[in-house]
Amino acid sequence: MMGKHSWFVLAMSLLCFAALVRRACADSCPDYQVTLYASGRVEYLGKGYVCETGPRTSVVDANAAARLIADLRDGGFFESPWISNDDFTDAAVVLMKLSIGGRQEWIRDNHGDWSAPDLPRRFEQQIDYVAATYQWDCPDGRKVGD
Repeated sequence: MMGKHSWFVLAMSLLCFAALVRRACADSCPDYQVTLYASGRVEYLGKGYVCETGPRTSVVDANAAARLIADLRDGGFFESPWISNDDFTDAAVVLMKLSIGGRQEWIRDNHGDWSAPDLPRRFEQQIDYVAATYQWDCPDGRKVGD
């Protein structure tokens, strides 16, 4: 187990990242993927119901990125035993991946599954916030694909 300030160690590794994939739903859910590296690099690919389609890159605060990756690890991302129910075919599906030093895990969250724990949704929000995906996801509500 890494120490309290393990975010610094994580920032030194290119193998450390959190990825978020939001898939389209039956309505107008945003469809994009974003990868947030511990270095602060952000890679985005907008597909539909977002303002910016295609690939985009940006850089965010490396300390915030590395801290989030450490918080996801410490918050139980690798220990999450929950599996999303697939009975809700019209709802948005979100995939998240955490990779730290070669250890990788995926979490799948079907937003129609009301029995889902709150933790995956908080992980999604944190990744979006630190990666600043709002810059490509139309804060004014206008979306490509509407």
